[in-house]
Order: sequence, then structure tokens, then C-alpha cells
Amino acid sequence: MGAFSRSDSNDAQNNYENYRFCYENGHHEWVQDASRNFDYYRGKQWNERDLAARKAANKPHLTLNVIESLIRSMKGIQRAMRNDVRFQPVDDATTQLAEVQDNLWLHVQNENNLDFLETDLWERGLVMGRAYYDVRTDLDENMRGQIKIRVRRSQDVILDPVIDQYEPATWPQVFITTWVSRLDLEHMFGKAAVDQIAYTDMPQWYQYEDRLMAQKLGQLPYYYYVGVPDKSLMRAFRLLERQYLDLVHRECFVDLKTGDVEPIPAEWDHNTISKVLSSYQGEVTTMRRKIKQIKWRVTCENLVLHESDSSYKSYTIVPFFPTFMDGVTIGAVDSLIDPQNLYNKMTSEELSIITTTAHSGYKLKKGSLKNMSVEELEQKGSSSGFIAELDNVEDLDKIQPSQLPAGHDRLSFKADQIMRSLSGVSNQSRGFAREDVAGEAIELNQAAADINFAGWLGNLHRSKQMLAKVCMEQWQDSYDETRTIMINNGSTYRPEFQTVTLNQKTPEGQMLNDITRGKYTTILVPSPARTSLNEQELTQLIEMRKELQIQIPDDVMIECTNLPHKAKLIARMKQDSNERQQREAQQAEEQHQQQLQLDQAKVEKEKAAAKLNEARANKAQSEVGHDPDEAFVHVETMRIAADKDKNRDKMALDWHKENRETREGQRDDAIELTKIHADMANKKEDRKVKEKTAMKPRTAPSKTKK
Repeated sequence: MGAFSRSDSNDAQNNYENYRFCYENGHHEWVQDASRNFDYYRGKQWNERDLAARKAANKPHLTLNVIESLIRSMKGIQRAMRNDVRFQPVDDATTQLAEVQDNLWLHVQNENNLDFLETDLWERGLVMGRAYYDVRTDLDENMRGQIKIRVRRSQDVILDPVIDQYEPATWPQVFITTWVSRLDLEHMFGKAAVDQIAYTDMPQWYQYEDRLMAQKLGQLPYYYYVGVPDKSLMRAFRLLERQYLDLVHRECFVDLKTGDVEPIPAEWDHNTISKVLSSYQGEVTTMRRKIKQIKWRVTCENLVLHESDSSYKSYTIVPFFPTFMDGVTIGAVDSLIDPQNLYNKMTSEELSIITTTAHSGYKLKKGSLKNMSVEELEQKGSSSGFIAELDNVEDLDKIQPSQLPAGHDRLSFKADQIMRSLSGVSNQSRGFAREDVAGEAIELNQAAADINFAGWLGNLHRSKQMLAKVCMEQWQDSYDETRTIMINNGSTYRPEFQTVTLNQKTPEGQMLNDITRGKYTTILVPSPARTSLNEQELTQLIEMRKELQIQIPDDVMIECTNLPHKAKLIARMKQDSNERQQREAQQAEEQHQQQLQLDQAKVEKEKAAAKLNEARANKAQSEVGHDPDEAFVHVETMRIAADKDKNRDKMALDWHKENRETREGQRDDAIELTKIHADMANKKEDRKVKEKTAMKPRTAPSKTKK
């Protein structure tokens, strides 16, 4: 980039003044609140005036950080109630292509460690009230581009004061500001831009606040070594990145069937547009109309470093606000600050009163002490084993301290309860229930977390849906070549890897797994953390096995446990199961062959009997000559004899069949008997555990001092 022009300077000034307007009309006030909330979260909870007063009075100033404990519990609840996104086809898409989109979304999540990023986003949102994803197609590690997701520093994203909707699509503009070094600028925009900025005075229209910040950042001690500053590392340049909406006239494709409008890229020439129209002859046409186009401007001091239409259809910023209404955002810490102050002050006062009680002092008659001086009494009077030698014990009297005001000891308890009530985190949901509380009551209290966090978690899941949509828009625009991804459709212990090829061209010219086309909507599906999911699954499987008598495979049960070597155990069981299945299959094949042989023998025997009867009939007819009565008697006699033989053979087959069924029944009875014995043993063990539990003495509830 050459020397900046007057218009560049004007555009840079316009960019800066827009930023200052948004900063001074809402963002500055939010930054102060967010800074206060973060101080309370990290334990800096006493203001300077109160802290100085207590130190001057030699009074304790305790900081019992309940807020951090509650936020930590909320992070665990979020992991246990995590959801994921799945795609469903809407237009020009199929269920199979939606599954490909799901696989690519899973691949993007794994590449960016989205589970950890989501927890970081949740934590920032609860503490500060605002948190942001930033989604871009990165070319640093892959020249074909890959989607990169990061969590932005909340203070670096400046919103327009007129924003009144959660969805970024309705925002007029959004700023991202960062302090960068020469090395950063050279990597992003080249050495020429760095030289122009570094050797040019800071513009006069810069606010004093930004001038002072640049000077302070340039004087930080970690930029110096051996007394010489490394100027390439000084983060003393404010980089302003503005993404904003603008109305432009643009040629657009119009789908005549659905009415959908798609802007034609500005760099396309007439020939490229004609090819598209000829490919969709009669289905697509063009028209010129006004559309909303996202513009992108990046400036640093008085230089415009980048100015163009955005290559993305949406803002790269995806927000998360725990509570959002008419542009006002509220986090979890905002409502906990006053109860936390009350808790710290009450516990500090209780400690101060107890300390004052131990060191209340003495009333002493002059000259009555025999074994020490008054100064020694002042130093040793509150120590253990203190002995004073007196002529008259009434000459020394301990001063009685002021009594603790009634109800004072309850205030700290109330403050703690108020914080837990406002945060929605009960002792039961944190696993701190009393021993005398019923199990069903604990489960109901833990289930109540779903209601308490429905609003905050709903907004978090809403942000995840928006994130998936932005990622889909970017890979539909950027992933236009053939790629191969690896997906694990199984689990960590039983992986089932699948290779998915995207945008694969066939010899016939068709495109398989084309991710660049189609419209999709998103839905939420439960996807909690593995630990909590394992425990819930194992509990359900045990109930299905015991209550419903469903034969759940053993390897499935083991996989849901937290055993450290369950992978080896499952592999060993699978090996034993394969060997057992082979033996059973071999036995079944042998029995099948035996049955076939018996059936074949039966058929052959029936055929032989039929031939024998026919031969006997012919012989009888030849012997009796032409006497029909005698021939009839002879034939009937032979038929009766043949029926006897047939019945005898049938009885033999029935006996073999009955014998086989008897053996199988005995084997089934043995299996059932084994199950009954196992159930009796389990019930006996449960009865012993209940008896031991019943024998334990119940802890008497503590009496509250009134």
C-alpha cells in the first residue's frame, strides 16, 4: 500500500469517530460494570475507602468469595446440560446431505475444541454479561482455508447503542478493537503499511484517552531487555475493525420456483453469469435490486488498511448474553454483589466482636499487682494461663465487652442464602445436601436446576445455533473443492471411524456430498458432558435390567462406568464373546445337520414303505387271480402292517424330539435358577446395607441460637 491519501485519512477519521460514539454511548458504562464484576469474581471485593478505614481501625477485613464458588458450580451445570446442533434440509437438500453437514459440523467442533470454548464463553457471559465467538475462514495453517473459532475478549467488541435485538443480522454495525504491535501489523498487512504507521505522528483527532494508553503500552517493562526496547513487540497501535451494513445495487440471481434471491459476486463477468443461466435454463433469472451488503473497513491511526465488501454473508461475531432486553445485558454476578458485600462485612464484624471479647482489658487498683507491671499486664493479660498475684482479688476486675446484638449472627447466614437463591444454585445441586435429607428430595432439587437455568442456557444454545449457521455459510462459500474428513461415530473406547469425502466428482459428472448447495435449518439435541452422561446412562441401564428384565449387553454396561481400564475389559469380553459365539454357532450347525439327516432319513423311509406297499399289492393281486374279495382282504392286511411300521417310526422320531426339548428345557431352567440365586444374593446384600445404615445413630439437628 502506498502513501495514504487525504481520503484515506478522512475514512480513517470517520471510522475512529464512529468507534468513539459507540464507546461513549453505552460501551464505556458496560466496561465499568464488567470490570467491577470481574474484580468480585477474582476476589477483589473491598473498595479502597472501606478497606483503608478498617485497616486504620485495626479491624479484620475478610473476603469469603462465594461468587467464584457459585460460578464454578454453574460451569459444572452447563457441562452436564450441554446441547448440540443438527441440520435438517429445507430446500434443494436431502436427508443424506444433512447428515454430511452434521459430520462436517462435528469435524469443525473437534478441530476448534468447541466444548472448551463454549465453557469459556459461558463463564465470561455469567461474569461480565457479554461474551462473543469470532468465526473466520483462516488461511494460516491451510491454504485452502479452514474455519477457525475463537472466543473474543468481551471488552474488545463494541456494539452500536441502537441495538435492540439478540440476532446480529439486525445490527447496523459492530466494532472490534485490539492493541497490536509492528510485528502483528506486518504479518496482517505487510511491511509498507507498518512503515507508514510507525513513522507518522499520531493523528490530532485521536482522543486523549487513546493517546495516553498508547504511551503507557509502549512503556511497559516487558518490552525492554538489556536496556534497549524491542519496538517490533510494542502493542502501541490501536487497530479498529468495523463491520457494517450498507444498501447497494447489485445484480442478483432469482430462483423462479422458490423466489430466493442470491447476490452475484461483484468479480463475476458476463460470461460466468451466462454459464450459470444456461445451466439452469428456465429455472433461474437475474434482476438488479437493492440488497444489504456487509462492508468491512480496517484502520490504524490515519491509515485505511482494508476496505471492501465482506467475504462473509454474516458478521463474524456471534454473541452470548445471559439476559438481553432492549440492548441491556445482565450477567449472573450483577445481582450477587450486594449480598457478597453483606456477607463479607458481617463475617468480618463477627470476627471483630469475638476478637474484642478476648482483649477487652482490666480495671486495676493502683499498686495492687505483685508479680508484674501494668505494661506486662497489658501484653500478657489475654494470653492462656495468665496468673496475677494480688493482695485482694477484688482489686483486679476484667472489663465485660459489649454483647453481640440479637440477630447479628443470622445476617451472614441470610446473605449466603440470598446469594444461592439469586444464583439458582442450591446445596443439593452442588452435592452438599445434609445426611438426613431424603434421596427423592435431593433428586427433585437437582432437577430444579433445569428451571433455574432455563433462560441463561436457552440463550447459550441459541448462540450455538447461530454459530452453526455462520459456520455453514462459510464452508458453503469456501469448501468448494474435494476434501476428506475423518469422523468418529462411535465412542472413545469403541471408536467407529468413518471417512467422508466432500464434493466428490463422479465419472458421470455428478457431485457427491455437495456441501456448497442447499438450505438447512438447525435443531438442538442433548449432548451433556461424558461423565454426567455415563452416570445417567448407567443408572437407566441398571433399572432396565432389573425392573424391566431387558437383557442389556455387558459391554454396554461397562462402557458407561468410570473404570480406568474399561477399554481393555471390553476388548477381553468381546474376545471371549466371539469365542463363545463361534462355539454356539458350531453347535447350532451340528444340530441343524443332524436334523437334516433325520428328516432325510424319514423321507427315504416313507418312499421305501410306499414302494413296498405297491409291490405287495401287485403280488397279492397276481396270487389271488381274478377273485376281488380275496384280493381286497389281502391288500387291507398289508396296509395295516405298513401303517404299524409308519407309526413305529413316527414314535421314534417324536421320542428323539421330546428328548432334545427336555435337554433344552433343563438348560434354560439351570440358567433361570442361576439368575434367581444372583438376585437373592443381591437382595441379601442390599438388606445388609440397609440394616447397617439403620444401625447408624442419627445426628441430632443443631439448635440455632436465638
